Amino acid sequence: MGKNKDRKKKGAAVQKTATKAKKKTEKELQKQIEQLGEEQIEQLITKHVGKDTAIEAVIIGEPTVTPPSRRANVSLTEHPLKDELILFGGEFFDGRTTILFNDLYIYDIKKQTWKRIQTPQPPPPRSSHQAISVPMRDGELWMFGGEYTSPSQSQFYHYNDLHVLHLSTLRWEKQATDTNGPSGRSGHRMTSNKRKLFVFGGFQDYITTFRYFNDLYTFCLDTFQWTQLKPMGQLPSPRSAAPIVASQDGSTLFIIGGYSKETDVKGVVHTDVFALTQDETSWQCRQVKVSGVKPDLRCGSSLQCYLNTCILFGGVTDNEIEGVANTASAFLKTTKFDPTRMRSVFYNDLHRFDLHKLKWYPIELKSQDNGPSSRMNAALVIKQGILYLYGGLRELDEKKQYTLGDFYSLNLSKVDAWTCIHGDTQQTDVHIYSDSSSDDDDDDDVNMANEDGSSSSSSSDSDDDDDSDDESIEIEAPDIIPNETDDDYYNRTREFWLSKARKELKIPDSTDDSKKAKKAAQRATSNVFTMFDQKQVQEFKEAFGLMDQDRDGSISFDDLKEVYSSLGKAPKESDLKQMIEETGGPVNFTKLLQMFGDRLHGTDPEDVLMNGFKTFDTEGKGFLNRDSLRDLLTTMGHPNERLTDIEFNQMLEGAPIDAKGLLDFGAFTKQIKRGKEDE
Repeated sequence: MGKNKDRKKKGAAVQKTATKAKKKTEKELQKQIEQLGEEQIEQLITKHVGKDTAIEAVIIGEPTVTPPSRRANVSLTEHPLKDELILFGGEFFDGRTTILFNDLYIYDIKKQTWKRIQTPQPPPPRSSHQAISVPMRDGELWMFGGEYTSPSQSQFYHYNDLHVLHLSTLRWEKQATDTNGPSGRSGHRMTSNKRKLFVFGGFQDYITTFRYFNDLYTFCLDTFQWTQLKPMGQLPSPRSAAPIVASQDGSTLFIIGGYSKETDVKGVVHTDVFALTQDETSWQCRQVKVSGVKPDLRCGSSLQCYLNTCILFGGVTDNEIEGVANTASAFLKTTKFDPTRMRSVFYNDLHRFDLHKLKWYPIELKSQDNGPSSRMNAALVIKQGILYLYGGLRELDEKKQYTLGDFYSLNLSKVDAWTCIHGDTQQTDVHIYSDSSSDDDDDDDVNMANEDGSSSSSSSDSDDDDDSDDESIEIEAPDIIPNETDDDYYNRTREFWLSKARKELKIPDSTDDSKKAKKAAQRATSNVFTMFDQKQVQEFKEAFGLMDQDRDGSISFDDLKEVYSSLGKAPKESDLKQMIEETGGPVNFTKLLQMFGDRLHGTDPEDVLMNGFKTFDTEGKGFLNRDSLRDLLTTMGHPNERLTDIEFNQMLEGAPIDAKGLLDFGAFTKQIKRGKEDE
């Protein structure tokens, strides 16, 4: 009994300490808000609402080809009865101030024009809300929840209001608050099915605390009443950004993936899928097994359902340091973005999920020209088999993000190429800088930390007059591969940067070909992705994805053995163990390609290897003396690049060398690249 009392006392003490810490943090935040001169967030919202009361009638603007201003976390919804799209709200950040919108635009698909609609009593400004259109009562647009962010991003407000836009009159109507409805939230997802709205998940963030939801609500479009559903069976864990979609026949609802936080610094990207069905008495929920090539781990992607297929676009993931937690948290408004702790990888790929087969497939376009750049939090909608994409966020470098305002379409029946309806012509206008305290944005772009922790800069405050000459310099560098570390990236792209440096410094390099020949012998590659064609890379990716069912981005010894078997190869276990040891850690996709390339293909393209050997064939006979080649490769160049006698013997093991000791390097090159069976 005494021990139980002690435990209760300790628990109460911990709770008391936590409560005090929370109150202290809230007071500190309140002081910061006062120092910024920012009003309380409720007052800010009230001011916005006050401005809108001046609108007494519906005002329809003149049609224009110019799209709405750049924004992310905006809703883009199909008109249920016309060839139109409806855009509402969203947010824009210019590096210092966050701007929230509550404007309404309608896009005429046939005329390719936008009209701004000003209406009496619109919903307050917001982002990360959800909107669904239905054909009932001459067409309605239903919108729930979302968030309001203060200009300094130090305050957040989560809405629990429900609004309907009557499309026949273009007037908003706010539904009466229902105590049975969902709490205020953002990051939730919503769909419609059988004359009902379904809302799942989401989160609340109040700086000092956060909370994720896994509750499920329905709103009846006939009785206008909320009902909380409590399905039997296995429910998804609390999460946000988890799309809820209906099958084509309406018999099943699916909840796909999502994101949540375990702690302030640790986040989780979910890849599981759950099915919801209803019988005569209750709802049931169960996790379903998913197959196919799953998209790489990511958050901030966009997903829309069409017939019995879900289309997924884009997203972002973080490499190293804090996994996906920091970027996901920053972009889902759960913590302040800190670019010094991560390197983000943005996507612009497409995937489809078959709701009947429960299988993922990558979508390969016939042409990649004129498509949207990599981004996250883009608006996505499908109308009559055409996929439309608007805006979002992309990263220009480690310190700045850019809010987009471009507009694209893709015919899902052809899946040939994107059509750019309106490009982003303002990409140099506004850069978003993180942790910036200087009034001169260009300075922040060149600040670097010295070894002693101080900051150095190539410009100063006195350089303001030269701002007009500054330009944003973009380097076409090799892409970062998901789950690739800094060391992996450098090792994979080392030759690219050396070549660029030599070109910039105008340093000739006459030994390039001979060096590549030596590297070929050593089985080292400058870029693993050049060793395979696109089809082969996709095959490897499918094998990797099917094997890596837990989607942790790495594979084990047993996994590696299975991949070789699937390719018809049976290497020795000792070789596989050595391969794992050589990687110095878990095997991600880049390392996997590297190892297959080393064992199966050699190193560089065939013509490069041939040119390398030809540098030693001064007489042009197509043969090299083995002993002379040994002397060259074991004595030439930098000591770190020379082969040892053992390495040289291993290189020529099984090579086409005649009785005179002459190596047919043409046949040897083919042997390296294609294997002996092709000789």
